[in-house]
Amino acid sequence: MRAVQKELEQSGILAPSGGRQWSRTTIKNVSLKDAYLPRPRDGLKGLILPEVLTGLDVKRCYGITWFGKRRTRYAGLGEARRVELAPRENWVAIPIDLSGAGLERGMVHRARAAVEGNRPHAKVGDRFWPLSGGVLYCAERGRAMICYRTAKSGGGYRHYYRCRPGITLAVCPNRKSHRAEELEDCAAATFKHYIDDDKLLELYDQQPKNMSGAWGCAVALRDR
Repeated sequence: MRAVQKELEQSGILAPSGGRQWSRTTIKNVSLKDAYLPRPRDGLKGLILPEVLTGLDVKRCYGITWFGKRRTRYAGLGEARRVELAPRENWVAIPIDLSGAGLERGMVHRARAAVEGNRPHAKVGDRFWPLSGGVLYCAERGRAMICYRTAKSGGGYRHYYRCRPGITLAVCPNRKSHRAEELEDCAAATFKHYIDDDKLLELYDQQPKNMSGAWGCAVALRDR
């Protein structure tokens, strides 16, 4: 995705927001959208209304955009607005003509497989956070840990990992903040003690798609 981002920006192609900089999250979301997955007309059966299907050209291919995928509601009088995913049966499929777009179904599936489970690294200050991006998880809630920093009185910052504060999610009973440098050194020493870099990459490649990064490798090490 970094290479795609660089190519788009150097080619002067504007992002959907109109800016010159592309977010890797945006690029990932594009590859996962059904609007960019070409289907033959007959592949839309059961997704769109029969009267809409009959009006489509059998020689063309189509993507799908979903209307009503999210809904807005208020928990109570004076409460903040909440946006949530609507029940799947309430979504309405709208076909989009993708003929001439240069998209191939197999190519889109390969792109999706390549980015499945990817999470961007944290962007807190100018520091690289090696345990972010879906590597470090909370043992209490199983959620990816977040990164933050606090300013020192004499200048500079202290860096921490902690479980994500509960807003819409359940509040984690473990509210401890862990010093980033100590936790990163501990993680590096743990993996170095058990396995070399080549074997770690091999285990990473073997993990199911629903297990992210070093977390999946740690499970593999435990099982062995």
